[in-house]
Amino acid sequence: MVRAFPDSASFRIDPSTRVIANWSDGHLLIHVKSLRTWALDAVGTRVWSLLEASSSLADIVERLADEYEAPASQIAADVRSFVNDLLSKGFIREADPPGRATPPVPPCLWG
Repeated sequence: MVRAFPDSASFRIDPSTRVIANWSDGHLLIHVKSLRTWALDAVGTRVWSLLEASSSLADIVERLADEYEAPASQIAADVRSFVNDLLSKGFIREADPPGRATPPVPPCLWG
C-alpha cells in the first residue's frame, strides 16, 4: 500500500544507508544494519540526489517534470511509489520536525 504524504513532505537519508556512486548507470544503496541493497538507475539516482538535498515531494516532482518533459501527475505517482519503497526498506526516513537535530549522513563510499 502506498502511504499518502503531503506535497510538502521531506525526507532524510537513514544514517545506516551508504551509497556507492557510479554503480552501473546509477548508484548502489547499502543499508548496513539490515544488509539490504538496492541498485538505482539514472532516474532513481536523480530522485535520490533530490532527497539528499532535502527537497520536498512537490519540489522533486516539479524538477523531474521539467527535466524529463513528462506530466507532473505521472511523475508524482512514480515518485510517491519510489519514496514509499525507500521508506519501507529503511533507506530513508521522514524528516524531523523543524528544530529537532538530525544526525549527519555519512559521505558516499566511492564517488
